[in-house]
Amino acid sequence: MKKVLFTFSFLLLLVSVSLQAQTRKLRKDEIVFGIGGTGFMGELGGANKIGSNGPRDFDFKSVRPSFDFGYRYRISDRWAIKTSGFYGIVYGNDKFTKEKFRNNRNLNFRSHIGELSTQLDFFFMTNQTGQRYKLKVHGQKNIRFSGYLFAGIGGFYFNPQTKFTNKLEGTTKWYNLKDYSTEGQGIIPTRKKYKNFALCIPFGVGFSYGWSKYWSVGLEYGFRKTFTDYIDDCSTTYVDKRIYGSNSDFNSYLSQEFSNPSPTKDDIDNPLYASTQAGQQRGDPKKKDAYMFIMCNISYKIHTNKKFYPIFPKKKKY
Repeated sequence: MKKVLFTFSFLLLLVSVSLQAQTRKLRKDEIVFGIGGTGFMGELGGANKIGSNGPRDFDFKSVRPSFDFGYRYRISDRWAIKTSGFYGIVYGNDKFTKEKFRNNRNLNFRSHIGELSTQLDFFFMTNQTGQRYKLKVHGQKNIRFSGYLFAGIGGFYFNPQTKFTNKLEGTTKWYNLKDYSTEGQGIIPTRKKYKNFALCIPFGVGFSYGWSKYWSVGLEYGFRKTFTDYIDDCSTTYVDKRIYGSNSDFNSYLSQEFSNPSPTKDDIDNPLYASTQAGQQRGDPKKKDAYMFIMCNISYKIHTNKKFYPIFPKKKKY
């Protein structure tokens, strides 16, 4: 599956470059800048119920900033191809949910996301301008709103981290969770270390408003289906802490703490104690992680001299 997606992504990028090279003088291109927020849908944090890894598990308290920079060029009146780079931080914390088992698990993480994607845009609403000063001329229209649907392919980098306070030294820092094999990856033979790169499928909807011939502002919502369950470093079951060795070694101690920081892990009288023992569910490998971007975009249309006409001349685009 991953090889097929990679091949499709590569071909889509080639088509994008080819179309750009062959028809550059015929189309108006756009540069897009954006700022917004991220949402994470995975095992950690979420709503006050069993996790779903979907939009209904969205946790507003975990929203973190994001930025994007993109380049779009129109293939026709209705279609465009856009290549974008996104950066954002995704975050999740079990203390934000009141679902008792997730809250007792007591895990938290953040991860910097760097994504590169190519998407195909379909404009179900297209903006166009009539007379410059909006004079009522027969046959001329002033439609400043535009709406589009999109889907594509991309790849992204992630690196889950957790914050830990060393009470002896009085220091607090972020640690890379992959280095501590929190579910026995690289220690238990059947559990391999996960990779920090994965494929994603972006899809969503966007709207824009053109306030001039060349500038427009918009809002875009994009959901990312991914093919990894380790954006939050949580996927399978708890492991026996003895696999990490003696806790007299600081790194072994951190592995034990990051693997199972539940406040009831040593309290056998607590009803939740059994839920965090070795072999019990820590995550759900059947549901892959997902994330989303909600972006406020500013777009600028380039190629403004008279030599650059769109291939759809019947409607004047701005």
